[in-house]
Amino acid sequence: MAMNDVEFLISLTYYLDNTIAEAAHDAGVYVMDERYAFLDHELCSSNPWAYDLTSALTPGEQFLDTSPLFHPNAAGQAQMATDLAAYWTALQPAQSETTRGAATKTAKAASQITTAGPGNWVPVNLWPGMDLPSPAEAQEMLSEMATTSVLLPGYNQNDPAWNFITRKGCDTRNKVLQREAVSPSQWTGAISLLPSDGSCPVTQGSWQTPYDIPETPLNLDGSSISSSIAIDHIVPKAYAWASGAGVWANNYGTLAATWLMRDFSNDMSAPELLAVSSSSNSSKGDSSLDEWMPTNTGMTCPYVEAWIEIKYKWDLAISTATDAAGTSELTFLQNTLASC
Repeated sequence: MAMNDVEFLISLTYYLDNTIAEAAHDAGVYVMDERYAFLDHELCSSNPWAYDLTSALTPGEQFLDTSPLFHPNAAGQAQMATDLAAYWTALQPAQSETTRGAATKTAKAASQITTAGPGNWVPVNLWPGMDLPSPAEAQEMLSEMATTSVLLPGYNQNDPAWNFITRKGCDTRNKVLQREAVSPSQWTGAISLLPSDGSCPVTQGSWQTPYDIPETPLNLDGSSISSSIAIDHIVPKAYAWASGAGVWANNYGTLAATWLMRDFSNDMSAPELLAVSSSSNSSKGDSSLDEWMPTNTGMTCPYVEAWIEIKYKWDLAISTATDAAGTSELTFLQNTLASC
């Protein structure tokens, strides 16, 4: 099997995983994503947590049962059970709304209580129901990712494959607004999200703007929502193209590349989309994180961890090209993670 075929199958698996996760989120079901839980324990590693041909075969015996192949072994199942126990605890009703979701993000999420000063805060609804990799996990992921010194040209922002899609009457923008709206029970002075039945478009609500210094949510309605709030792609579409998406059509064919581009642009199963102020979104543009970072320093580590998770998930390369100061995407990520 050619390497391009292997990469295509991996990408197709991601696509199916994303589709299942998005359908679950649409149905109000929490999803525990274990795709980077097996770091250092993948197939062909020195200590795999999944059955491969070598571990499943006993020398001299006929191999009849193929069902365990590529599924977690006892060690993998134990890790998943540990993760599920922590995730389940974080989802219990006894937890406050600001801490429900990713277990590892609980302490960070209660920013209204723990904020040390202005411009050092984390939104109460930062990617609810999702785990960000820890700094150690992010470092490990980064060490496994491909690097490149050349960024691909040819990004076309008008390609319809990058557009937000509509499912069940709601487009991706409105889904993100619904997901990240701050409720009155989470913040005194916030207003209720409308419509309250999950239909679209969103006509009223309160949103924090994670990249900015002020922490207090904005109470918005009508046209002020569209003018004040933009949906940011953590890894910009143009930068995703430049670091790998630009070869999807050559590697996998035009149809598969279209699916992948659409899925990347609408990925709500990972921390790729975030409701932010229109001004900060315009300031960021298509910049890499070594060129632009949130003014709110409380987002420094989550932003970097999310960036790595997205690039790892979508098999996008990390740039080693340096600027005038000698900084590259790779060195910036390494240095920032070291302080997280």
